[in-house]
Amino acid sequence: MKLLTPAIFEPFPEVVAGMSLRDEHQNGNLSMTENGTDAETARNNRERFCRELGFEEDSLAYHPEQKHGKDVHLVHEEFHHRSGDGLVAQQPGWLLGVTVADCVAVLLYDPATGTYGAVHSGWRGSSQNIADAAIAKAVKEFAVDPRGLYAWISPAGGGDSYQVGSEVANQFNPRYSQPVEDDTWLFDNKSVVHDQLINGGLEPSRIEMSQLDTITNQELHSARRDGESSGRMLAAIGVISV
Repeated sequence: MKLLTPAIFEPFPEVVAGMSLRDEHQNGNLSMTENGTDAETARNNRERFCRELGFEEDSLAYHPEQKHGKDVHLVHEEFHHRSGDGLVAQQPGWLLGVTVADCVAVLLYDPATGTYGAVHSGWRGSSQNIADAAIAKAVKEFAVDPRGLYAWISPAGGGDSYQVGSEVANQFNPRYSQPVEDDTWLFDNKSVVHDQLINGGLEPSRIEMSQLDTITNQELHSARRDGESSGRMLAAIGVISV
């Protein structure tokens, strides 16, 4: 299975992180709700993904349904899969994952406390600032100093190709959108999330933002490009004992 690996976490041998890529030859759909892929194939894909990162599938914590909101859940021994869009943990051994096509995935790690997290931020989640909600959860539960957090922003629909209407563009600062025709705008969600992380206390030098555009890059799943037949990529981060 092909994986995209963040460089930002390379200094930390205890961190394992990656995002699956679209694989036309092996049906690289890792959606939790299948999206046209039979349940067994989707489950096998998730097992392969976890093995690539050195985990068993039962270590994968995820949301069976992502709600495009700002709910962030704490993962521990008694964790039960529930709907939401963000996961935070401190106990080693978990693999925290979110699925995306054109939405943004954010992976977080704090080396000082061992806290890690995964966030799904589509434009709806960005309008509610789920990135800041995840930071706040880490601060509340584990006394994380946001200035010590490292973050990776995944490939997503790019600012040159991700089209939205004025009802979306008007929810954000005008600098994140460019008009192309009547009531159509090009929206840069990755930059929104990037700036939300900085406003939440992260140092710019500790944020890695992928420049890959899911809509134009055929190695990536895109709901905008492929419609209902689009698969989903799984972005995940885990911490192991070293």
